[in-house]
Amino acid sequence: MGKADVAGAEADYRRALALEPDFPDALLGAAALHGNPSADVSADEATAWRQRAARLRPEDGDNWLQLALLHDAGGRPEQAERARARAAPSPGAEPDLVAEQWPD
Repeated sequence: MGKADVAGAEADYRRALALEPDFPDALLGAAALHGNPSADVSADEATAWRQRAARLRPEDGDNWLQLALLHDAGGRPEQAERARARAAPSPGAEPDLVAEQWPD
């Protein structure tokens, strides 16, 4: 995705969230832009959006996994551990991805 595409996607997600703050697909899409150098999505925004999405879709294991990574990066190990615990048993989690991130 090019720089203009990322900026356009970010603007679209932000508009969607302004209209419907509890739209899970927009929350997850906007949060996924965090870390892209062409996007202006802070770690705090990505975390808040993923937390809101987790409340709306608690079965989304992949979101819990990404939330755990954000908490780890933010120095919040207790919150990261709780998110990992929610990711692993969730039906939506991809077992290989969970194992990759936190091998035994």
